[in-house]
Amino acid sequence: MPRVSALTEFIAPTFDDILIMVDAPGSTPLLRIITLLNFIKTLGWYDANAYSSINAAVTAIGSTEAVLVVHSAQTLTAASLTIPSNISLVILKGGSIVKASTYTLTINGPFEAGLYQVFSGFDAGDVTFGTGSKKEAYPEWWGIDGTADEVEINKALVAVGNYGTVKLIAKSYTTAAEIVLSSTTADVLKTNLISNVGSLITSTSTGNILRIGNDGGTYGVQRSEIGGFSLQSDTAIIGIYVTGGGAGRNKFKDIYVQGKTAPLTNSMGILLWGALLGNFYNTFENVEVAYWDKNISMGYNWNTAATTSTPANATRFHQMKIHDWKTYGFYNKNTVETYLQGNFEHAITGALADIYLAAVGSDGIYNTINDSGIGNAYILEDLCDGNVIQVYHKPADTPIVDNNTVERNTWIFNGGVAKLDDLYVHSFRKASGYALTMQDTLNFADTAAINVGKTIIPPGTTGNQTINKLAGRVNIAIGGTSVVVTNSFVTVNSIVLAVANDNDTTAYVKGVVVAAGSFTIRTPAVTAETAFNFFVIN
Repeated sequence: MPRVSALTEFIAPTFDDILIMVDAPGSTPLLRIITLLNFIKTLGWYDANAYSSINAAVTAIGSTEAVLVVHSAQTLTAASLTIPSNISLVILKGGSIVKASTYTLTINGPFEAGLYQVFSGFDAGDVTFGTGSKKEAYPEWWGIDGTADEVEINKALVAVGNYGTVKLIAKSYTTAAEIVLSSTTADVLKTNLISNVGSLITSTSTGNILRIGNDGGTYGVQRSEIGGFSLQSDTAIIGIYVTGGGAGRNKFKDIYVQGKTAPLTNSMGILLWGALLGNFYNTFENVEVAYWDKNISMGYNWNTAATTSTPANATRFHQMKIHDWKTYGFYNKNTVETYLQGNFEHAITGALADIYLAAVGSDGIYNTINDSGIGNAYILEDLCDGNVIQVYHKPADTPIVDNNTVERNTWIFNGGVAKLDDLYVHSFRKASGYALTMQDTLNFADTAAINVGKTIIPPGTTGNQTINKLAGRVNIAIGGTSVVVTNSFVTVNSIVLAVANDNDTTAYVKGVVVAAGSFTIRTPAVTAETAFNFFVIN
């Protein structure tokens, strides 16, 4: 609730009240009224009704320190109105300021009103809380009515401007289109949309519920705080959409984002889209996402089948709760230094993967700028049965290309037993860092498999080979004692495991000699062509 002064609770006195307050021997009723009005003026209070218009009242007050009280509808006349910093504007219940023509209202002084409509007929941008004014507003001031409430919420966001806060109260809001925090003329700085009481926003939008930034826009939204409420929709294709030129250091906290319980195809609970300058250092904390086709998607808009050209940089996900997704719980197409920590609970039957990292995914879409997902950290806790994690560099068997790498990703399975059905890791290029760390215990289902990119040299092809994958099979010709495999994954510190694949009477691995960029498998002379399998560990 806003701070309410005695004035905002003021009830106009009756005639008898006036007689009691200013009763004096020999006074007439008219004299008593005049006496009361003069007394109020000595306190610096001015009644807007005492003037021909609110414009006239402000002009008459001039530079005097004053409180201007509005307790009936006041229409702007002749010109736009600026309330200077020396005037405190108080609008009582039943009072309002009404737009006329194209006139606007700027409030540069203190402002007070209760949770009722006080601005009538104004479009977004027509009311501005300027320097020295209240930087906290409620959409109720524009007339929330439970229908298309995004209109009033958006007006409030524009009115408070930079370093302002729009507060939602303990009620349900209904929106028919997106709530938007953005600007086409300048960066938005620390404009907040918060609720401390758990407001519910139910949307019938077929687009986004909440959008932060402009698609393709030059200007971004930075350092804003958004949260404390629930977003819910059976029709929206995106819950929270973060986009635009340089949307950075925003904090999303204590939010529940729910889609349709039978998720819409290609719907996304959260989409981070790095248009132009990209997204950077955005933080999501204690956010629950459920019932979307893709609960979280970074760098890929499934609704338009487009990959961003600029990565979401250093996004932080803390204490996340991800559950009931249709295909992917977390899909990462183009990011740098992502940190993901939280719980991945049950997916909807038929889901493809809990976490899918696709520098260049199985769809073959190529992205030449930061298509790697470099230096990401994934800390997953309390995984339930049946989790599937897929990490892709390229589609299967696609050759490695320099500067298109998936590297230095850290996986930590925390908090007990991480239970996975499948873990797929395709084509890591470099040995720097590591891909998977098990802090506790990693269990696989009986029917599960660890799939690692490999190359199998067919029978009949013998001799030295170049295989730039973590695993593979090579063949040694009859009478041979060694084979050299050139492999870009191998360093002098690599561990290479090898084993004979055929039942030759003399063949076995005598040793594996590792060098920078290659290794040699040695064996006693084989009596027939013999295959040897290898696996590289870094």
